[in-house]
Amino acid sequence: MDTAYLFDLHAAIMLLFETHGLRLDMSRHDNKVEGLPFNLDYDVWHRKDAASNGMFDQRLVDFLTMCAHDYDKWVARGLGSSVNETNASGRKFGDVEYLSLEDRRAMHVYEAHGGGLRDEYVQDHINSLVGTVDYFKNVAEDRGERFERDVEVAYVAHDVSRLIRFKDGHAEEIGSIPFTFRFMTFYDLLEEAGGIDYVSEQTDLFDELVHHRISRLPDSYSLKQRYLKIISKKD
Repeated sequence: MDTAYLFDLHAAIMLLFETHGLRLDMSRHDNKVEGLPFNLDYDVWHRKDAASNGMFDQRLVDFLTMCAHDYDKWVARGLGSSVNETNASGRKFGDVEYLSLEDRRAMHVYEAHGGGLRDEYVQDHINSLVGTVDYFKNVAEDRGERFERDVEVAYVAHDVSRLIRFKDGHAEEIGSIPFTFRFMTFYDLLEEAGGIDYVSEQTDLFDELVHHRISRLPDSYSLKQRYLKIISKKD
């Protein structure tokens, strides 16, 4: 019996659990003769902070991308979206989008990602864009119009070094709509937003997009507890 495929299945399961904030502890496999991943069981640990960290990552991307886009030249969509909202259900190409008011065609899209970004995540996201493009094309057709966009998607992650296929960027047409994909760290986005000196002056914007949203979370949320602890030290 050929069991090689089980290793691929194991790798896929590990990636899936990682995405959902779960860690599969393989320590029970140590020093076992039959230590193959499909022969022994796992201890499953839930990283309680995974969702809250993702929430902060998304709010930070909201803030930094608003700093990077002139309010009078771009219209934003998706600011403050729930981390549990899928792009497909929200009819979006990413977490937050900016449409050019000059030509109503150029669009900058940002997708926040906690931890290390992998090719599998990027490909899954690209695959999901097909349905969203089809939706907007059908809506435009019903109006007797054409759906035209030039979309640039930027993935923002803590680590992009794990990318292999997409490490040098990517471009393709999805439903005749041109997409380009680029990948950056949060530090890269900070620099694009104008650097720490400029960003630190945008206090009203920070209060609106980050501070007020986190402060309204239930007191039991670890993200709120850590955030309040940080700002109390500042005071």
